[in-house]
Amino acid sequence: MADRREMFERALAPEPGRTALVVVDMQRGFLDLGEPMEVRPAREVVPVIRALLDLFRAKGLPAGRRAVSGSPPPRVWRGP
Repeated sequence: MADRREMFERALAPEPGRTALVVVDMQRGFLDLGEPMEVRPAREVVPVIRALLDLFRAKGLPAGRRAVSGSPPPRVWRGP
């Protein structure tokens, strides 16, 4: 297992001038308790994303975020 991890770490190592971090759609509607689009397991990735953002910024690598909200709101179906 260590060989596989090392292989991924080498392949995914940030390279200045070639690597950027883009975080897409980490919106409160997916994360906050009780929101209609809540995805409870999504909250577990927040500390990982925060650590990645901190790492990229500390190394001077580009990091940004994008919220995709151009879609029409989903239809809500109610009982008969």
